[in-house]
Amino acid sequence: MTDGRPSDPIETVTIVGGGDSGLLSALLVKRFNPDITVTVVDDFQREIPQVGKSTFSHILDTLHGVLDIDRSRFIDEVKPVWKASVYFEDWCGCEPFHVPFDEHMLIPPSPGPGRFDALYHRYENRSFETVCTKLVETGNTPIKEHRDELSLYDHVAYHLSTDRFNELLRTVCTEREIELIDDEIVEVNLTDGSITAVESEQTTYEADLYVDATGFERTLVGEMPTEFTSFDFPLDSAVVAKADVSLSEIVPATVVTSGDCGWFWQIDTVDWRDLGYVYSSAHCSEAAARREFVDRHDGRISESDVTTYAFQSGTYERAWVNNCLAVGNALGFVEPLQSTALTTNAQLVQKLAILLADNRRLNHRGIRDIYNSYVRDIWANIYDFISIHYRYASGETEFWEDASSINDDRRLAQYTDGYRKNGFTSHTEFDRQHGRTGRIFSQWMFDLVLTNVGVESDFYERVSVDVNPTVEREIAKQDEKIRQDVRSHVSYEDVYGDPELLERLTGSRRSRGV
Repeated sequence: MTDGRPSDPIETVTIVGGGDSGLLSALLVKRFNPDITVTVVDDFQREIPQVGKSTFSHILDTLHGVLDIDRSRFIDEVKPVWKASVYFEDWCGCEPFHVPFDEHMLIPPSPGPGRFDALYHRYENRSFETVCTKLVETGNTPIKEHRDELSLYDHVAYHLSTDRFNELLRTVCTEREIELIDDEIVEVNLTDGSITAVESEQTTYEADLYVDATGFERTLVGEMPTEFTSFDFPLDSAVVAKADVSLSEIVPATVVTSGDCGWFWQIDTVDWRDLGYVYSSAHCSEAAARREFVDRHDGRISESDVTTYAFQSGTYERAWVNNCLAVGNALGFVEPLQSTALTTNAQLVQKLAILLADNRRLNHRGIRDIYNSYVRDIWANIYDFISIHYRYASGETEFWEDASSINDDRRLAQYTDGYRKNGFTSHTEFDRQHGRTGRIFSQWMFDLVLTNVGVESDFYERVSVDVNPTVEREIAKQDEKIRQDVRSHVSYEDVYGDPELLERLTGSRRSRGV
């Protein structure tokens, strides 16, 4: 399989690792290639990690569109919190700002002078209200009840309790004829750079394609001839704890606040408040990080509640090498500021599954090259987007001074030059030239973050325009309509505290639209 000749079609796939990434990969491969035999091997007796997992908005289409997992069932069995934004409560002294999932609402649909005035007004006033930002501020769900009809605003993502989410994925895999084998792989056999078999203590598993979903253990890909490229983020550690949270306290956003040597997160689920501090061990000892973390939460957690993790940001140069494919954290990891891990994996594996289906499931070098190029583009886009949060931050500690040199100005110029020269109109030209292929974060999202962290647009700063009063009134009217509309959305207490409403959500035919 190392040359350019097509192999026989892939008939069997063995996925090593039964976490969320492994199970989603199994479902996606099977969805587009129903004739493939897919097997997942893992020690399924191990306890599922009790953590809150944050996602990005594409995950809804993956779960409910591509994989056709019924929303009603999902609500009933997983009990998600609907995440509306990443909310930067304090980023090195900046005014609080959101990175919402309905950022498209801020762009006037019709071209002309009204569009310029609206965008200029938003820049001058930092006026970026959307339905998502108001959902965060009110603490409501995206579910709206009107005249006994339930509807859902679907420009959102999820906060997930991973134990329930993983259990649902296991069940759906079994329903869709994906075999889950309770075993542990201890050895990988290779010949000429390809895997010939993987072995447990008792059994040998052979397949046409092996998928490494073992997380940071990287049991398979660590044996393959592909280089790991590190990203230059200094953050490499995290301390994590859980605190109690009531349904009335839920904040439907990943809340981010900067610290001396990194940043704090808050991810609310219906079960607990997941808290963490991502920091740089080069700038802060574990003991100091624990103290800063515990002190920040003022009695809600104690040091005995804290778990410590270490990680390395980076990715393998080739995700698909011969007959081995890496997914999830086995492929790579970028510090979790924008919650990209699970959702990115789903997008990448969907691309893989479609490539296989479109090419008669042939494991051919040209197909691998297409996939690996796509993966590199996605990772580059994520790396660049995360970088701008640090490079243009105004923190004054040694960590923040060092973080300001992340990435390279010449590389980031593709995103910053247009914004500085042309303001928010830069995104239309950038997207016209580059499209959205190989990107999760659009130029418009770069522009929003650049504005909110204090990067000025030379264009806007040098022009002096009296915004058309009609445009100002239209924006004010739109903002007021959003506020009133969100007030009619139901709360988390309504959804999960009212058995009758939950039954309507999960049991009625009408709720399938939800």
